[in-house]
Amino acid sequence: MFYVLILYLLVQGLESYLLTPLIQAKAVSLPPAVVILNQLVMGALFGILGIALATPIAAAATIPLRHWFGAPDEDDPPG
Repeated sequence: MFYVLILYLLVQGLESYLLTPLIQAKAVSLPPAVVILNQLVMGALFGILGIALATPIAAAATIPLRHWFGAPDEDDPPG
């Protein structure tokens, strides 16, 4: 029984701290380090709600930054 608890905690930790940020990073075209750092900061400041809103806020914040600094959008065709 104790081994099942340890295995569950290990799998849950890997899923929460590694797999979820990687999937979210691919979905919103942000580096995984930015997603993880953003979730840590927003979680420390605003708790569970901050963690839930961290990735969408970061994705929305990158749109004007990419526009201002001339980075091409993923949706724009080349040329």
